Amino acid sequence: DYPVLILDTETTGLLATDEVIELAFLVINEYGEEEDVYSRVWRTNHRSNPFAQKIHQISPVEVRNSPHLPKDECVVLQRAMDSVWRRGGKVIAHNLDFDMRKLCHTAEMAGASLRFSGQKMCTMKATRRLPVSSRGRSCTNSGLREYLQLPMPSGQVHRALCDARITLSIFMRGLENEWWCKPRCLD
Repeated sequence: DYPVLILDTETTGLLATDEVIELAFLVINEYGEEEDVYSRVWRTNHRSNPFAQKIHQISPVEVRNSPHLPKDECVVLQRAMDSVWRRGGKVIAHNLDFDMRKLCHTAEMAGASLRFSGQKMCTMKATRRLPVSSRGRSCTNSGLREYLQLPMPSGQVHRALCDARITLSIFMRGLENEWWCKPRCLD
């Protein structure tokens, strides 16, 4: 069902108190074309732990200098998700539970709120149930991209826009192979 909104986040870490510092999403129409592209670093007061910063390479200066405040950006995301859901589409992420948890926490810390009330899909959960699942390999979207031998999109891996495009390629491969028709692939 289209359109789909594919999202990815980068965070200050993995703890419950960590926040989103980068969000990217792509809205894809029924022709497989990008209808909307969003990619922004968010200014938060929470500092990245060194491990997270080493992975995503988003510097404290980049976060501090960002003009994009989570409260305002959550409104942009909610409007995009609501638009997709009104048209019968779904929101997709490669670790959807993590991304939703971090986005809702960041919104709450900023005095905003997010509702994930429409149809959703987690490609990480869905691909674990399939024969292509890469046993012993990383369950990240990058690990799955390598396993499936999908082309590398432009951009830096572990930055939200590049990772959202990797998730899009995994989703499109799943459509080609009818993986998503399997029971329990959708939340």
